[in-house]
Amino acid sequence: MTNQPRIVRGIIGGRTEIYIPSEAGEIMYVAPAVVSKRYQVVGKRIIANGLSVPNGDETALLIHQAYAGGLEDEAKFKGVRKLASNRFFWIFNRNLWTDEGMFSIPDREAIGMNQHLDEKVLERKVRGHKAVKGVIFGEEGVRFAEKDSYAFGEMSPDQLAKDGAMIAQYGREGAKLLSEASATLRNKPVTYGLNIEKGQTPETRVSTLVENVSRLHFGGNALGGKIILGYGCIGCGEGCAFWLRAPIAQKI
Repeated sequence: MTNQPRIVRGIIGGRTEIYIPSEAGEIMYVAPAVVSKRYQVVGKRIIANGLSVPNGDETALLIHQAYAGGLEDEAKFKGVRKLASNRFFWIFNRNLWTDEGMFSIPDREAIGMNQHLDEKVLERKVRGHKAVKGVIFGEEGVRFAEKDSYAFGEMSPDQLAKDGAMIAQYGREGAKLLSEASATLRNKPVTYGLNIEKGQTPETRVSTLVENVSRLHFGGNALGGKIILGYGCIGCGEGCAFWLRAPIAQKI
């Protein structure tokens, strides 16, 4: 495996393969991306063709290369940025927002909003694991960010890297990589989520990423159709995701 990203063109069917090194091994992203307004349509098409859907950790690697990895001027990475600004990326995480904080888990089967997450089941997955700066990395990829570990709205790239909800969705390394990507744009990044008050029912959502107004927007509150964040209706058009083949690993 090379330690540098590489791009292989001319694959049968006109696809391009983008290889990016990670701690777990080399990850292959396949272009063109699958495009649809519906989270599950994108995910099920990828899975039906024998490849994997990209979760937060894996998407962070690709976005970082496209914005800050040293190959930003390469045509294919320019194409990634164009997708981020013209559409939005579906991130295959399922998030449960509770009055104590938020859980995030990779959605390898593209279940999305078809099945609500069970808070008690997720609590068992993180029980006995220690919180580090407000975030617990539990069993089977389940992560929990305590409510006081995250905030919503505009923040600096440095704050983004330390935000609990970002770490739960993208991993510690992924949050750092996305903070570096955000720092290349004119405006500060923005995060979105749900504030569940005491006594309110927990709510399940999925994750998204989009560039708009020269800033990156990170949504942990999408419903699996369009996403409505702020600044009008950002990402109300089509979403997308790259096909993926990757070693499965959860990094702390």
